[in-house]
Amino acid sequence: MKNRALLSAVAVCFLVAGCQKKEEPAQPKVADKVVPVPSAAPTAPPASAAQDAKPAQLAQITAAAMKGCSRGRGNCKIKVTVQTNAAGDCTKIIKDPDSRGVWAGAPGHPERDVPIVWELMTQGWEFDAAGVNFSNNPKFKNGAPSNKNRTFTWTDVNDDTGKHDYVVKVVNSKTKKPCEADPSIVNGVLVEDTAPPA
Repeated sequence: MKNRALLSAVAVCFLVAGCQKKEEPAQPKVADKVVPVPSAAPTAPPASAAQDAKPAQLAQITAAAMKGCSRGRGNCKIKVTVQTNAAGDCTKIIKDPDSRGVWAGAPGHPERDVPIVWELMTQGWEFDAAGVNFSNNPKFKNGAPSNKNRTFTWTDVNDDTGKHDYVVKVVNSKTKKPCEADPSIVNGVLVEDTAPPA
């Protein structure tokens, strides 16, 4: 009898404990636990062929991307125009083309000693004594003005693929006020410019 009473008491205890059990808070759904991934950072555009090129490679890339004048066609000319303000002072020198390419020549027949002529298109201006100056660059020889300082000619040795900077300097024919610019010549261009002389 005592045993039955004891068992009944234990059973009642379990029932009471089960009824008084606190409810656990509802678990969030799996979707609620997912943290959104931030959007991808913008990527850099692909590098260009010239982006990491060294100077010698850059000169070759430049030479491959332009047409070069040739001695045989006589089209190695650069037109020089002087822009002025209302007072007649020089504000800018425009070269056409700004960077003149010189053809390397056909395979087995290199193009050497190419005369390049700069022609001043603006009246009232002239090249000074060093109107086109390559600063003692051995790739250019026999530089001299002509035609009352309206043209200037250099002979380009053209045995390399380099870019050669130079200075164009003109003066006002009356006031002798100077003006200058810094264009370039690119030797060893791979494609010949077949345009006739301008």
